[in-house]
Amino acid sequence: QTLAALCHSFSISIKMQAVLHSPMFGLALVLSNGWKAAIPLVILMIFEQGALALPFLLANARSYFVRAFGGPGDLQHVWSVNWRFLPEVVFEHPAFARGLLVSHVLLLLYLAHRRWIPG
Repeated sequence: QTLAALCHSFSISIKMQAVLHSPMFGLALVLSNGWKAAIPLVILMIFEQGALALPFLLANARSYFVRAFGGPGDLQHVWSVNWRFLPEVVFEHPAFARGLLVSHVLLLLYLAHRRWIPG
């Protein structure tokens, strides 16, 4: 499991799209050996991300955080299918993207706690 966690974390550092698999990866970690084994692996993955980001953080930490997790064109109304009913100015507001992220994470946590993980 340690090797799998490190490989998953490394794949996220290469292409952010791999983060989409993280909820199911986390669920697999918890279901296979429980929370006590999963939490240290998640912490290990966070440390690996920090170690991989260190050269960029030392060079220009502000720029890294501004550009590594988005930037211009994060959410573009023209490419949206599910949110077309919203005005473009609402859709492209940074608070809307943050709200979507927070609601998504909360929903995943709720489902993990109530539906996916027995006990």
